[in-house]
Amino acid sequence: MKDKGRFGTLLRVAEARESLCARALGEAQSQSDRLSRQLEELRVYAGEYRTPAFMAAGQAAGNAPGNAAPLFTPAGLVDKRLFLARLDRNIAAVEQRMTLVERHLEQRREQWQAARARRKALESLREQHRQRAQEASHRREQRDADELSRHGSQPDQSDC
Repeated sequence: MKDKGRFGTLLRVAEARESLCARALGEAQSQSDRLSRQLEELRVYAGEYRTPAFMAAGQAAGNAPGNAAPLFTPAGLVDKRLFLARLDRNIAAVEQRMTLVERHLEQRREQWQAARARRKALESLREQHRQRAQEASHRREQRDADELSRHGSQPDQSDC
């Protein structure tokens, strides 16, 4: 059947497109997950560096017996603040990247959903076509059977 080949080709193309979109969606999801973990680690790291215990830890160690100078000098505190500022900038950059990655992920999800819907529509169309062809075949068979029974009840005059 010509239509079967046409539907078969269309379905193969639609399935390939859906598969490609699913792979792209999976890659985008993995990228989003990795970036999300990285962002969480940076936030935890920054939180640990901002604790009062960490700020006081260097000074307490510096005042231990035998230590003449505190561990955190004014320059050391400035360095720590610069480090935290750099860490905050990195967090902001990762948050911006995360926004872009989430947008990209949503686009990939929409593309996959559209490809999936197209494949399902083609499958439905193929099934409708198959049912119509089957119904037409049954009608032809019934018509042929009716013709046979109508002509079969009359004597065939060609045998004489």
